Amino acid sequence: MTNYVVVMKSGCPCLFQEKLGNKMAHIKKRTIISLTMLLFVVLIGIVLLWPEKYYLPLRRLVRPSKTIIVPDDCKTVWQAVSRAEYGDTVLIKEGIYEAMFEFKGCLNIIGEGIDKTFIRSEYSNESVVKIYNCRGTKISNLTLEHTTKNNSVKKTGVLFVQNGFLDIVNCRIRRADGYGIFIRQRGKINVRNCIIEENSGSGIILWEKGVFVKIRNCKISNNGEYGIHFDQGARGLVENNTFENNRLDAIKIEGIDTKVTTNNNSFHKSKAG
Repeated sequence: MTNYVVVMKSGCPCLFQEKLGNKMAHIKKRTIISLTMLLFVVLIGIVLLWPEKYYLPLRRLVRPSKTIIVPDDCKTVWQAVSRAEYGDTVLIKEGIYEAMFEFKGCLNIIGEGIDKTFIRSEYSNESVVKIYNCRGTKISNLTLEHTTKNNSVKKTGVLFVQNGFLDIVNCRIRRADGYGIFIRQRGKINVRNCIIEENSGSGIILWEKGVFVKIRNCKISNNGEYGIHFDQGARGLVENNTFENNRLDAIKIEGIDTKVTTNNNSFHKSKAG
């Protein structure tokens, strides 16, 4: 009878554990990278798509807003705007202020009334106020105007907005050597209870796809071109306004993809368009 000897061969347990550990570490690393990229995409989406009405309150959780009063805290409007930070309010008391300024982000410019607070400039080839890349901004209770007209070839607006989400409320925009309000590129703007008058160009011009504007309860009169001019794909709602004595059409709509809804407007010595 033959005896057989069986030899059991086994691998080293330490080697197996090392390989398993390396594999788990690799999986963990890939998971962390994937989650980080997903979080980054979500954050970008929130910044780009989050409704503007919620954007400012989120910022205020980080830093409470403050009010800067002109001329109490700062002697000039320009100084107050330069000092202000995101979400702050510049309150401009009654008076006439010679000023030109621009800002980015969110900043509220508030006067004491269209017959009390005047911001004006004699440099008619430049805007009195320029606003870029803003969210949650409000301009209200003041008059913006040029004091001279040079018939400049360069046409801009007394108020110029590029990439803006803002409200323009209870303002008078007048006597531009060009357009009263010039809005372009993209944004969502509400114009309410304003007087747009005596501008050498159109009262309001909306330019380029991505712009959506609601114009309500305004008086738009005595402008040298159109009352409101939509072009290049701009869109909007024009409702409950009064158009009077504009040289060309009250509402001009042209360009591919330009879409405008009009409702309950009145026209006096001004063609509907």
